[in-house]
Amino acid sequence: MATIKDIAELAKVSSASVSRILNNDPTLSVPKETRQRVLDAANQLGYKKKNKKIYDTVMTLGIIQWISPIEESNDPYYLSIRQGVEEYCFKNKIAIKRVFKTDVDYLNQLEDIQGLVCIGKYSQEDIETYKKICSNVIFLDMNIDPIHECCILLDFKNAVKDVVSYLSQKHTSIAYLGGKEIIHDKLYHDQRKEYFERYCKEYNIDYFISEETFSI
Repeated sequence: MATIKDIAELAKVSSASVSRILNNDPTLSVPKETRQRVLDAANQLGYKKKNKKIYDTVMTLGIIQWISPIEESNDPYYLSIRQGVEEYCFKNKIAIKRVFKTDVDYLNQLEDIQGLVCIGKYSQEDIETYKKICSNVIFLDMNIDPIHECCILLDFKNAVKDVVSYLSQKHTSIAYLGGKEIIHDKLYHDQRKEYFERYCKEYNIDYFISEETFSI
């Protein structure tokens, strides 16, 4: 009898994605081609769903995405962060209430949550509002300095250093394309640009910087 793993290998996707597609998980965002490939593989292998056991969820987690659904569809970085959070929740029986900050009346959709994950950049006013909704709040991809809230950031310092070091082996001129993020009329500090300039000077690299402005 065909298994989820067999379908995953044939469709070239993860077992978790196969399970969520076959169970019509509404929180999963995948291309139509991927979804169809999984369904075709299941039919080809003659897969039959077993009666699903009903489990009690451990908790309900709220997820806020700071950009709109359309913007997210064009931004693989923030899309992958959200999907990663939701996949972890799915594997660990954590219920999800996902909203976009651009949704109408999005705060009222976050009732009865035990934890809140905020993806992106937020103002101090936003932070205080979210803390009133839930005391267990964590911010992903937001540098809070000085640190007064739980936050998770990529190691931009070593990542940029590794990139510049690698490129300096064959190149003497490097361009940086980044963005200026303005949240509620306040420019958000971008560490990547700072580290890029620092390491280009350290490796005696000529550099050029171009930035686009993103404002909310």
